Amino acid sequence: MSWTASALPRLDMEQGSLVNTGRPLDLAVSGEGFFRVKIADKAGSGIGFTRNGNFFINHAGFLVLGVGDGYQLSPPIAVPRDTADISISQYGRIEVTLPGKTTKTEVGHFKLWRFVNAGALRLDSGVYAESNDSGPPIELIPGEGGAGQVQQGYLEESNVDLVRERMRIRFLNDWREMLIGAVR
Repeated sequence: MSWTASALPRLDMEQGSLVNTGRPLDLAVSGEGFFRVKIADKAGSGIGFTRNGNFFINHAGFLVLGVGDGYQLSPPIAVPRDTADISISQYGRIEVTLPGKTTKTEVGHFKLWRFVNAGALRLDSGVYAESNDSGPPIELIPGEGGAGQVQQGYLEESNVDLVRERMRIRFLNDWREMLIGAVR
């Protein structure tokens, strides 16, 4: 059986609940939008999109998604070594307090990306990638042009409704058994 592009299941891009982690580098998007990260050059265009905001600072001082060297933000954002405090506004502005200083210094600005048809994105190396049907990514400042806002200290949970999915699986299994019984 072959699938046509229109027959492929669409991704459910409904937002999941936001959970307070209290961790300053955990970021959630409240509303529409994705973080853009650099993935392996051999995977598609080398750029991926994600709503996973579990960021860390890597050994070189750049914000990355995940552990180790992870997927670096694109464009990259460097955080000075010995940063005493980091704050990220709902509009994506990143400010740090350096040792011995009382004022904050801006070190970067998160951008968000939207798609005309986000449900048509494809999974590539654990993150979403642009497809012909998704349209090109549209770069936005958080809170502007229909983009969501950044929530520091939060992560987005899965949007899967386990009860509904268990009922769907039960229905499909019962339907399968009925079809097998009818063929016998």
